[in-house]
Amino acid sequence: MARAGSSETDGRPPAWFLAMLVLAVAPLFVAVGTQAYRGWRPVSDDADVAILAHDVLSPRTPLVGMPSTIGQGAVDLGAGNEHAHHPGPMLFWALAVPERVARSSPVGILVGTALVNAAALVVVALVVARLLGWRAAAGTLALLAVLVWALGRQWIVDPLNPYIALLPAFALCTLAGVAAAGRTRALIGVAIVGSFVAQTHLIYAPLAAAMLLVGVAGVAMTFWSRARRGLAWGREALITSGISLAALGVAWALPLYDQLAHSPGNLSAVASSFGRQHGRLVGLDWTLRLDVQAIGVLPLFARQGAGIGAISRTWSSLGPLRVISAIAVVLALVVSLAFAVRRRDRIAAAAAATALVALTTATAVVSRVPVYFDGAPLYRILQMWPIGCFVWCVLVLNGMRALAPLAERHLGARLSAVRGGAFAVAVGVLAIAPVAVAFADSARPDDTRAEDAVGRLAAQLQPRLARGVPYQVDVRTDQFFIGGAVQSGLLRELARRGFDTRVDPSDEYLGRSHAAPRDAVHLVVCAGRQVEAPVGPGVAQLAHVVLASTDNVDHMRRLDTELHDFVATPDNLTPPGRTLLERASSEPDALVLRRLLDPANDPQRANDGLVAIAHDLVRLDHQDFEHLRAADADAHVLVDEYVFTVYVVPSP
Repeated sequence: MARAGSSETDGRPPAWFLAMLVLAVAPLFVAVGTQAYRGWRPVSDDADVAILAHDVLSPRTPLVGMPSTIGQGAVDLGAGNEHAHHPGPMLFWALAVPERVARSSPVGILVGTALVNAAALVVVALVVARLLGWRAAAGTLALLAVLVWALGRQWIVDPLNPYIALLPAFALCTLAGVAAAGRTRALIGVAIVGSFVAQTHLIYAPLAAAMLLVGVAGVAMTFWSRARRGLAWGREALITSGISLAALGVAWALPLYDQLAHSPGNLSAVASSFGRQHGRLVGLDWTLRLDVQAIGVLPLFARQGAGIGAISRTWSSLGPLRVISAIAVVLALVVSLAFAVRRRDRIAAAAAATALVALTTATAVVSRVPVYFDGAPLYRILQMWPIGCFVWCVLVLNGMRALAPLAERHLGARLSAVRGGAFAVAVGVLAIAPVAVAFADSARPDDTRAEDAVGRLAAQLQPRLARGVPYQVDVRTDQFFIGGAVQSGLLRELARRGFDTRVDPSDEYLGRSHAAPRDAVHLVVCAGRQVEAPVGPGVAQLAHVVLASTDNVDHMRRLDTELHDFVATPDNLTPPGRTLLERASSEPDALVLRRLLDPANDPQRANDGLVAIAHDLVRLDHQDFEHLRAADADAHVLVDEYVFTVYVVPSP
């Protein structure tokens, strides 16, 4: 292990290290290529991010981030919270240049996201190299390549705010640890990256605050130590604190301006939302089970995303090995911290302390997330992936530093061969990472059906719309996540093609900057087979898209029959479930089962299936029901919901 200040930590990076850095960022651009090749276009929140990124340095420059659901229940997403947004617009500024250079082509947003994540990887590599040496940085990059693979090719180039902050969150922890270890100017990076992470999504704000405190404490200790030893420290302290404060001032200028210019300002709205009733929370017990998966063997960052099912249902489902290994990891961090303090190994002590603070902060934050059925929405717990990876990086680092003297005594000349073998493994991981990521799906792959619908609708609308006329794009739907996704995607796609598309002034995403005038012509997107069309003088149909084929409809009917047969078989129900059906109860759980018996008339079959599982109405000792429920729900969504008709409604 290289010592701080050794020849391996000084000077320019060697050529082999630059090659490994290229390999480390290559998976990001492989993901850009695969997404662009399949025809990715932004829909839903991604489309809103793209629109707001395009607004940067225009008269509509965004002052705040994406809308936040803080203060809203996990199920009642329309309750309250009309004004709260995530704190700041740094996400949009980061994507603005690639979006403009690409002339609003979807590839611009993909490239911009890849560049943000590539910058995070480069920052990690360089600060680790400066502190520990180029080989240590290469090993860190190898572990990060595993994390990138686990997240999957969709998420690592997805501009959605919970996703784009994941690798920067790892960089933030690294910068804080390096600052705490004595590299004072790393505090400047903590200020910049911490601001980006905190502004992008509120779920990361406590982590950013905790890492800033760690960095400040470490830098203050460094200057205090220098002062005690009679070494010069004033000039360096002035430079570090001045640049850090200046970076914070620039990063937070627009959110502070918004706070002063609006009533209520966004920061006030966020604070007010924190005080609202959040309903039932996932709690500490659920979060500790998540922690076990995040750091226990195999940790989440080393498991491919598409293979992750329920994150943490019961302690028994985790298995003793994973629980014991997670406890061992935490104990190892605590012990390594104690021994590092005793050995006066500041690097090891700073790393262990930073990892423990990050893990504790994330645990506290996730435990306060509102519960959704048997857990939390996945995007609200994703910070456990990079934090778990950071914990393991620290574990490897501190283990190597603690065992180095012993290894030198017992291995002697063979130690170089061991180090060479470890380095070869790191090179091998980085070499295969681009190929592995090309075939690695995220846990929640993109909704390509919504993207397809947006492209087909826009192609039909383009020759029938007039340029220079303001159009307000509205939606009528019984499935908000589908209809809203297509509405946002169509708004963005038509704007990209040169049409003046706006939203209702009450729209929480774009109402601030893209409110339609009163004389705007309305384009009404009716999403869903059962949604009523607008009526009145001048109303005309402009576009119509049905994604389901005849084979899709036949497949849905077969699944309906299989689901009915499953629920109608008493042996497939638990005793409480059988009792509810036999006595023709009118209790809510009995109604759930009766709707599942007639899935053709059950518009909430996806939720009903989840309720049947969560309330122990069906047997789960085999996976038949879960697979059948998911397949039938998806078949009905395709046939019943992926039907889109766009009408023009003249302005009043």
